[in-house]
Amino acid sequence: MEYPVSDSQRRSAAFVTFYPVLLVAMACLGNWVVFGVKPLQVGLPSNFSLAIMTISAVLMCLNHTWLMTVTELTRVRFHIQTTPEEWSDSSVARDEIPQKGWDELARARNAHRNCTENSVYFVMLGIPLMFCSANDIVSVWLLEFALGRLGHTYGYLYKSDVLRGLFMSISLLAMYGMATYLLMSTLMLLF
Repeated sequence: MEYPVSDSQRRSAAFVTFYPVLLVAMACLGNWVVFGVKPLQVGLPSNFSLAIMTISAVLMCLNHTWLMTVTELTRVRFHIQTTPEEWSDSSVARDEIPQKGWDELARARNAHRNCTENSVYFVMLGIPLMFCSANDIVSVWLLEFALGRLGHTYGYLYKSDVLRGLFMSISLLAMYGMATYLLMSTLMLLF
């Protein structure tokens, strides 16, 4: 069954549709004006770029650890088991778990899944970015991405849609910054 679509929903749909386009445009502009895109050329990363990648990777690992810990603490707090064997050994049955427990576990799992999904793009874009002809300052996209993910996790776990959205935008801008820099430098090489 479909529900009628309100003007508010139409505006929200338009925003959701054009929001990534705006972020991609901002990333391209930042790459062009601030970082100065160069044609793609492979080389060893500088010490600065390697340090930024290392710090960013450590921050991403800390974020994962934070989410893993919150997930497990939620399970402990609400006596939620993970496997059929644990449930059979437990003194608490599934139907005795309050809905709040299931909701909190779903929140932690969703935040963890979102972090994992975004980590793939961090690796896929970050590693080539380190080995391309970008100047050192372009590696700031890596750090911005990792910090954005930490802020997103905080907003997600502490139920702040405003912070979650703000930090999602920051990490998306960084991801699009990495992707568009690589694409722009590749196109400059080809044309």
